[in-house]
Amino acid sequence: MSRGRKKGVNKYGIRQLSSNDDLAAHFLGEALGEEDAALFEAYLDPAAVRQAAKEKETAESVECTRLHEKLRQYPPPQEEIDLHGTTAAEAAARVRFFIIDAVNRGLKTVRIVTGKGLHSQRGAVLRDIVEQGLVELKRTGRILTFIWERQAKTRSGAVVVYLHVKETATV
Repeated sequence: MSRGRKKGVNKYGIRQLSSNDDLAAHFLGEALGEEDAALFEAYLDPAAVRQAAKEKETAESVECTRLHEKLRQYPPPQEEIDLHGTTAAEAAARVRFFIIDAVNRGLKTVRIVTGKGLHSQRGAVLRDIVEQGLVELKRTGRILTFIWERQAKTRSGAVVVYLHVKETATV
């Protein structure tokens, strides 16, 4: 243990559970020591919970406002890919290549047409596949965000993708 920590205690001084602990007793408050109980109560204090929720809501609101301001500067879709007739695997590969190529070419906004799945025997498959790929690309920083047209995936057959703009070096 580094920095003089007690065994079974995290860096915040909260006891960590082991496989031998009775979880029911912990959740019912029967196994809490005095220190653990005090920490638990402090974190569950209604005023503290309300304050934390308010701070989170404010931070999310500020971030959302920043994103909307940023998206207003983006042009309408500059290029589009239509995935009608592709399999799920083909669609996933085509979307990934399309996005990476668009980023490399300096595009800012693209549209991906998935269709609504009306003519598919299994229903709308491509929307889920495309969304999965876009979530991963967003998580890894390849795209800024994406928005389903008509504000809902279930009512839409296309998604607009906002790409991160590459900064050009000035010489």
